[in-house]
Amino acid sequence: MKNFKNLISILFVFLVLLSLASVAVAADPIGGDKGTYVIKSNVEGANVTLIDINGNAAYNGTIKNGQVSVPVYLTGTPVEKVKVEADGYTTAVVTISDGCRPAVNGTATITVNLEKKTVPWVPIILIILIIILIIAYAYLYYKEKKEKTLGGLN
Repeated sequence: MKNFKNLISILFVFLVLLSLASVAVAADPIGGDKGTYVIKSNVEGANVTLIDINGNAAYNGTIKNGQVSVPVYLTGTPVEKVKVEADGYTTAVVTISDGCRPAVNGTATITVNLEKKTVPWVPIILIILIIILIIAYAYLYYKEKKEKTLGGLN
């Protein structure tokens, strides 16, 4: 009976230590050194996404006062690209060069300017011209047909 109590006590202590260890690990799963990317853009409110080398969205932010600071862990899967997007603008994706990465507790600044989307005027003008030609053809066709019909009645 005494051995059974000792075994239960040891098992209880082991479970408590195991749960404390899992809490310590879960508190900061990535860890390691940090740096910061400062992304600058000409569009206020643009969404910024840092993309890792596997193509996954790693970090996000929004441009405020012309920039956003995004802290990143320098260990683990590295960031490869910056995507900046906003309504009414063409989305820009920039590859981060090796020389533009933050050092430990440092920053790296990347400027990504967006261009306004433009209306594709050439296709619109062509469509309008085709519609005008169809209407003109229909008008002339039915006018000629009407004249022939009226000409035969006289």
